[in-house]
Amino acid sequence: SGNAAKQGFSTSQQPRNPMRPFQAVAEQAEPAHDYSTKSIARPESGVLQTSRQPVIVSRVEGPRSILVGREATYQVTLENTSDTPASDLSAEINVPEWAELVDTMSTSGVVKRSEQGANAGALEWKLRELAPHASQALRLRLIPRSGRPLQLGVRWTQAPIQTQTIVEVQEPKLELAISGPREVRFGKAQRYRLTLRNPGTGLTEQVTLRLVPPGGDPQSAITQKIGDLKPGEVKDLDLELTAREAGELLIQANAFAAGGLQAETIKTVLCRKPELEIDWRGPDKKYAGTVAAYYFRVRNPGTAATEPVQMSLRLPAGAEFVSASEGYSIDTTTGVVSWRLAAIDVDEEQFMQLRCKIARPGKNDFELIAKTNDGELSDSKAFQTDVIALADLKLEVTDPQGPLPMGESVVYEIRVRNRGTTGAENINIVGLFSEGIDPTTVEGAQFSLRDGRVSFHPIKSLPAGREVLLRIHAKASRAGTHTFRAEVNCAELDIKLAAEETTRFFEDELRWEDGQTPYMAERQSTTKR
Repeated sequence: SGNAAKQGFSTSQQPRNPMRPFQAVAEQAEPAHDYSTKSIARPESGVLQTSRQPVIVSRVEGPRSILVGREATYQVTLENTSDTPASDLSAEINVPEWAELVDTMSTSGVVKRSEQGANAGALEWKLRELAPHASQALRLRLIPRSGRPLQLGVRWTQAPIQTQTIVEVQEPKLELAISGPREVRFGKAQRYRLTLRNPGTGLTEQVTLRLVPPGGDPQSAITQKIGDLKPGEVKDLDLELTAREAGELLIQANAFAAGGLQAETIKTVLCRKPELEIDWRGPDKKYAGTVAAYYFRVRNPGTAATEPVQMSLRLPAGAEFVSASEGYSIDTTTGVVSWRLAAIDVDEEQFMQLRCKIARPGKNDFELIAKTNDGELSDSKAFQTDVIALADLKLEVTDPQGPLPMGESVVYEIRVRNRGTTGAENINIVGLFSEGIDPTTVEGAQFSLRDGRVSFHPIKSLPAGREVLLRIHAKASRAGTHTFRAEVNCAELDIKLAAEETTRFFEDELRWEDGQTPYMAERQSTTKR
């Protein structure tokens, strides 16, 4: 604000010269308030804003002396000497109450007189805007009614200059996503994609990725440095992951960046795994030489179908293949029986059977193997059948075809055959003749004779498939039907065998040793006569 009367007018009276042009009496007005702002700057061309206030100069022009009761004209000028516009400029002009205000005229703005308050009677001149290097004027017509000094005071105000600096705040962000199949197969590599994105407005710095593979634990995590991500930048990382565990698995990835930024993504994956499981049914014990039946099952208790399956059974040495279920093939060189099966679905079962003869006594080993064509799935079972070998003795007695004359040497045969699968030991054989026929000579083994009883010394061993033949020569001393009985006893096998045959013998009255004997009696009687 300023007081133009003090500097623009003298208190001494001077002759009035109404034709004298307006004398410029001016002062640089000072604002009522200091609205200047300091610039906010950063070092080295880091200035964000510079603010300047408009500079307003006020001038009051008119006669320096006037007469009481005579009209005088004065002009108040407001000029903006700066490059900054002034807004809402308000000038207050104090006119003494003993001076009559005849008229006002302004080049712009609104002029009104205050009616009340401390500034009652003052003129208020309001300008909406005063452009840079522009000026506006207000003319006043006054008539002084007193001889006192006329003081025209000018005070102005303007709207404060508001400054605003927009500082761009950049915000880095971090997003992480994973894409890939929802279901995977056990042991098969699958491709997944990790997508890192910076949806923010600032640079995301020092990005690091940490990945826990499916079914893994924190100790198995993989860490990789990614670097920086520009605003809006997207970076894809292709991964090849292999599930080593069946069931519901989690793929967990975390991303970290400078400033504490982090992102996490978790994907649930179902790992399907086919499985092979085989089992068998069959005899734990079997007698040698008999047919044994075996039954096999292969199934898939897993969660995915298998590849085609090959099933094979290795027979024990000496086993004789008899038959098998449909679709088999046999390698006679190795003794392996095989079946080729199609893919086995989840919970599906397939069945096979085989019949064979096992001759070798003792533990006989079988090996059952199932495996997929790609070799990734397999199962095996080894089992045994205990083969029990027995000696089976067969007794046969052959007697001479009768009727036969008594006194003639006849032959009885005792044949003992071991038709079993193992040798027989300590076999006792006895030949018994009924009364009227007696043994004379024996062939085939050592023996002893007593009262028509032929006792052979025990046969220490008779291997399987072998036989012993004993011959007993005998003569009948009495006509009639005579009986021959053979007995075989093997205590170790708890075997007792007996066979009995009968032969008819007759007395031949006309039986001589040579052709002359029958006539000997006749010749002797002729000689006596």
